[in-house]
Amino acid sequence: MTALLILTAALFAGLALALVFATLTARWRIAVDLTPIEHALIAAAVQVGWGLTAGDWIAGGVMGVLLFVGREHAQAEYRYINAHGGSRYATPREPAIGCLHPRYWSTGSVLDIVVPAAVCLAIGVIAHAAV
Repeated sequence: MTALLILTAALFAGLALALVFATLTARWRIAVDLTPIEHALIAAAVQVGWGLTAGDWIAGGVMGVLLFVGREHAQAEYRYINAHGGSRYATPREPAIGCLHPRYWSTGSVLDIVVPAAVCLAIGVIAHAAV
């Protein structure tokens, strides 16, 4: 039970740090992409919610990360479509791996998946060790 309290406290601490970071970067007018942090917090919330209700922390982490894998994959598909005609309906049939080409993935897109995966892996390892 103490591990659950620690995980919940870590989640809220991460949220507080993200809010402080966002406030400071807005005040100093620094352009920083906060979406990896936001995605990590959302994925961690999904993992904690699933872990507390179902008891399977790994499945909760997988669900939280796959949410953003699907989102980033869809965005890469739209970048692919825009590069090949611009209209969803006017483009030729997309190859199965067209949107997986590195040209359509930015560093931010990759970080939007890697950071939540790392956070959920850490939470999963801590929760598994606590059980």
